[in-house]
Parts: sequence; structure tokens; C-alpha cells
Amino acid sequence: MLIILRGPPGYGKSSFGRRFFKEHQIVSTDNIRKIMFDDINHMSRNDEVFHLRNQIVRQRLGAGLITVADSMHLRPSCANELVEIADSLCSDYIIVSF
Repeated sequence: MLIILRGPPGYGKSSFGRRFFKEHQIVSTDNIRKIMFDDINHMSRNDEVFHLRNQIVRQRLGAGLITVADSMHLRPSCANELVEIADSLCSDYIIVSF
């Protein structure tokens, strides 16, 4: 099961994720930026960040694990990538908009 959290910065996506899911179930682009660049605001290499996010989501869903994608997903194409991953693995998904 994939839960896609979608909405502008500061609207409570991460708080929602932390409230209802375990930390290890949440795949956050902010956390990936912290790991890769020590800075959640480092945006110059977004392609790499989203590539890694998609790899992690694919691995977790392939293992049958609940996975929460925490990112803005303001462009439909961002959420569509995740939906395509879920569909390719026959995994259910839900989009929660903020």
C-alpha cells in the first residue's frame, strides 16, 4: 500500500505522516536531501533525490510494505510517477491532499 502525501510546504504533510505512520514507513524527499546534502533546501539536484525516492518506494512496495511518500507532489507528474510504480507492482495507493 502506497500513501502519497500531496500539498504545499507547511500544510502538515510531515506531521500527518509522523502521527499515523512509523518513521521507517515514511519516504521523505526532505530526509533524502538531508542524507545526501546535509540540507533539506538543496534543490539543485532534485533529479537525483526523486530517483532515489522512487527506488526506495519501489523496493518497499515490492516487499509488500506500507510506504508513505512525503513530498510536495505539486506537479501532477510527480504523483503520477509514484502511481505508475504502485500500478506496476499491483499495489494499492491513495493520495492524501492537503
